[in-house]
Amino acid sequence: MVVTAAFCAVWLSPWAAGKEQLIVEVPESVHAILRFEETGSKLWLEGEKNLWLYTAADGLKSVAKRDRGFEGSALDENNQNIFYSTGSDLFFQPLSAKDPKPTQFSRNPKRDVDPVPLLGGKWVLFASDRDGDFDLYVVQRDGNKLHRFLKREGDDRNPDLSPDGRRVMWISIPPKRQDTSQIFVADIETVKSGDYPVAKNVRGVTEGVPGLFLQPHWAGNDRYLFTANFRKPLELEGFAAELADSKLARVKSLGAPRHYPKQSIESGSHAWIENGQNSSKLLSEKME
Repeated sequence: MVVTAAFCAVWLSPWAAGKEQLIVEVPESVHAILRFEETGSKLWLEGEKNLWLYTAADGLKSVAKRDRGFEGSALDENNQNIFYSTGSDLFFQPLSAKDPKPTQFSRNPKRDVDPVPLLGGKWVLFASDRDGDFDLYVVQRDGNKLHRFLKREGDDRNPDLSPDGRRVMWISIPPKRQDTSQIFVADIETVKSGDYPVAKNVRGVTEGVPGLFLQPHWAGNDRYLFTANFRKPLELEGFAAELADSKLARVKSLGAPRHYPKQSIESGSHAWIENGQNSSKLLSEKME
């Protein structure tokens, strides 16, 4: 889902005090928070036409730009490379080089989207409709050894890797439906004969809870944040939850409208996007 706005502002506020502190205004709409580091107030953002990096020391700068925009992007664990989709093909780009050049590692006449690096960046997990509906695939970042990671009915999108790198979470949209979705979790297992990762022990986290769930993100190995509208139609709201036997537990509303929440890597705060008619804001709050 795309957030439309004239500009985006980033805010920071502690959970207990309830104060909001403006960090930065971004001159376009923002689709996702890729990573949030409290140390140095560092944020990576996917915008309408730019991938942005903000630091307290250097301010806001674009690290990649496409007039036709992006459809999913992610960083590797050391912030050395950024992986992104152009809406059809996948690229990665080093962030440390003085003149970084993107490298294409997938070509699809349909759509390859939502890339996430796995196993130290050797493999990339992504969603593709190359065989009909969207399924999850893996490929090495040199473009070799393409394999199906998971096959299910409907569209599987927005994968996110757990902090320990052992599990993946994503949303699944039933066939011919765009008004409902569910969150699923699976373990990542390497196939010894082919040395490639596949999904094992797939389980539904939100089964039996009607609603539209979007962009789930891990907030620790047994906690996660997500956006949903299962309480009020057409009104997105942010939630925090814990997993208990792979099911929803201790669900807490973060308030509406709080879109696409993302936890800081220090696990102390989370940030989210708040949308208005002519603007978007990014805010942060202390985690309990």
